[in-house]
Amino acid sequence: MRFREIPKNQIEWRTDLELRNDVYSNDLIAFLELAPLKNFSVFGEISYRTFSIESQNSVSAQVIHKHVNLDVSGLNASLVGIRFLPFEFLGLNLNWEIPSDNLYSEKFHSISPEIFFLTSFSSRLKFLFGIESKFYIPKSEFQKGNEIGVFLQSHFYLTKWTIDYLLEFQQRIKESRNKRLADIYQKQNDQFSALRFKTGIWRELFKNTLKTDLGLHYEFSQGLLYAKEPSHRLEFSARVLW
Repeated sequence: MRFREIPKNQIEWRTDLELRNDVYSNDLIAFLELAPLKNFSVFGEISYRTFSIESQNSVSAQVIHKHVNLDVSGLNASLVGIRFLPFEFLGLNLNWEIPSDNLYSEKFHSISPEIFFLTSFSSRLKFLFGIESKFYIPKSEFQKGNEIGVFLQSHFYLTKWTIDYLLEFQQRIKESRNKRLADIYQKQNDQFSALRFKTGIWRELFKNTLKTDLGLHYEFSQGLLYAKEPSHRLEFSARVLW
């Protein structure tokens, strides 16, 4: 999950520990955003999977716990995009997700336009809410179903601290199609949904020419669109802004 932001110059490094479908994994993530104009920026993100370990439980006469190293490492899907803030209260994002050959990475190119609105209740409390769509570029043998989502985000600012919240609901609005099958069997009956929540804090360390922050965030996801079982993710971050 990504927090939506106004255009800015920043570089961010993240590492995480995730439990998803009984698989524990770690990613190393680098994010760069450049804003040549006050209301416009371009950004890119790459991530590298360092390990994936599957937890297996077998119940017979006794409960046996096994941990299997899946030997999965390498680049995950990458992301490039633009942000545009035509008005102080209105923002637009356009994201392009680029797949990789990693076993657990997304396998389809996708384009995601987003529109969001910003409002402030005070100098300390800001809200952002919006709508996103995700359009998958089809392959010759498979068409992944498009998705739509809504999100609500808030930031509470204290002296040298920022508390973040993000709530997001996603729904697949069109069934995927397996084009290798006969027409009557192509629909995959996968109009799933997912509810996801992310919260955390940023701590400001320095604020001179370069502003440096450290962050800690927790993410929870439930719904078949994302995983078969509830998923948990803990993320550590560092960023520099100028």
